[in-house]
Amino acid sequence: MDLQLNGRRALVTASSAGIGFAVAQVLAEEGCRVAITGRDPGRLEAARGSLPSERVLALSGDLAQVEDILRWSEQIQAAWRGVDILVLNSGGPPVGRFEEFGPEEWLSAFRAMVLPMVTLTQAFLPGMRAQRWGRIVVLTSTWVKQPPREGGVLSVAMRSALAGLAKQLAWEVAGEGVLVNHVMPGPTWTDRSRLILERQAALRGAPAEEVKRATLADVPLGRYAEPREIAQVVAVLCSEAASFVTGATVPVDGGQVRSLL
Repeated sequence: MDLQLNGRRALVTASSAGIGFAVAQVLAEEGCRVAITGRDPGRLEAARGSLPSERVLALSGDLAQVEDILRWSEQIQAAWRGVDILVLNSGGPPVGRFEEFGPEEWLSAFRAMVLPMVTLTQAFLPGMRAQRWGRIVVLTSTWVKQPPREGGVLSVAMRSALAGLAKQLAWEVAGEGVLVNHVMPGPTWTDRSRLILERQAALRGAPAEEVKRATLADVPLGRYAEPREIAQVVAVLCSEAASFVTGATVPVDGGQVRSLL
């Protein structure tokens, strides 16, 4: 299938590794010019080198720093005069129980996960509206619909805020040619997944392999996803193949979420 993305301009945040990198890779393969972001210059350069160099803009900085986000916006405007596709991805906050986190931890999670997505959308949405074509995909987690037994309080709260933002924004801009959707990856094998697994094992006082088996017992397909399996769904939502899809919440979870809606 031709996704008709050749020449489109895409920004994928938190994309030097994991799901974000996989999304950037798939979009680049479909012919997009892709801007990637990351905090670690070495990892970011390695990611850039793995993608078609003539199509990649590598932006070093931290999502939690507003000045970095504004600098990225200026760099993209100077290079491409905006973007057509915005894939909003972030790392996750610390894993722990509710009582472990005070106001500073809550504010830090908000600044790292919610505020950057608002700032970037405000920066690039006007251009999408003006050309009457745009795609915004917000990446969260199945924890939004099916929270874990323990450890996910900050992630669930912040990602739920992003899910609400996507739904509301979809309604507001649908008549202007901008489609906004929300993707919930299920268990996906990344460096972040390993850290979560280790922290949950510590909270339960159980071996990590036992926690891993319990996680996969809730996934009908019986395995973790590969990042590329998430990325391919994101690419379709960014394309003309999904031209009548907006305001949707799409689980990519191997059947993990059990709710009907």
